[in-house]
Amino acid sequence: MTHASTLVLFATALLAGCASTTPQFDQRFGQATRAANAAQILDPGAAIRHAGRTPVGLEAGAARAAMERYTRSFAAGESAPKAGGLNFSGAQDAK
Repeated sequence: MTHASTLVLFATALLAGCASTTPQFDQRFGQATRAANAAQILDPGAAIRHAGRTPVGLEAGAARAAMERYTRSFAAGESAPKAGGLNFSGAQDAK
């Protein structure tokens, strides 16, 4: 093989890496994610219809009490789960 043909072969191989082999996939990329997100929206026009209105929800005292209970639930902390493993010896784990 001559130097010129080796150069042409190398350039062809290099340019082949730039060729798009998935035009059909690229034009639909993310379509399933967008469809799944849209399927989770109960009322797409709710934000526009209710713009500027105060949302209805819990009264202030009940909301404050709920948030305080939620915050206190983390004060004790969660114990880390025990590392799992297979026990073939038949011995019970100490607790």
